[in-house]
Amino acid sequence: MAPVPPPNRDEVERTLKAIIQNFYNLLVQSLDYQEDNNTGRDVLKQEFAKIQSNLQTLFRTASTIDIHIPPHIVKFVEEGRNPDILQRQFVEQVQKFNQKLNGRAQAYADFRDILAKDLQDAFPGMRGNLEHTVRMTGGRVPLKGVMDGVR
Repeated sequence: MAPVPPPNRDEVERTLKAIIQNFYNLLVQSLDYQEDNNTGRDVLKQEFAKIQSNLQTLFRTASTIDIHIPPHIVKFVEEGRNPDILQRQFVEQVQKFNQKLNGRAQAYADFRDILAKDLQDAFPGMRGNLEHTVRMTGGRVPLKGVMDGVR
């Protein structure tokens, strides 16, 4: 006998949708339930049987799918907190980190330009090499007046 392939997430999703539909059907039928009507009772029994069957299927299929959820997220949700808040905090941290890195990159670029200008002033014969190096590293060329009025 060939091994049974593990279920995919689509199958679990379909089962979940079926369970939600079963509960909706149960809600509608219970609102329309009349105690003296045996067919209504039979319909409710059938719906409960469908729910039970779908829950068993879900338990069987979902337990075989490996989904890794970081423990801090599980703890966050178990504490009754909204995961959207966690996502917003994460995005804010990333934005702050990006701003910090952009500031560092700009500081290094400014330092590169100042160093190149000072080296050009000290060693005028290296002008071509310095301009090439600055151009290849994304700097401003020509170097004359790079930091005029900044010092």
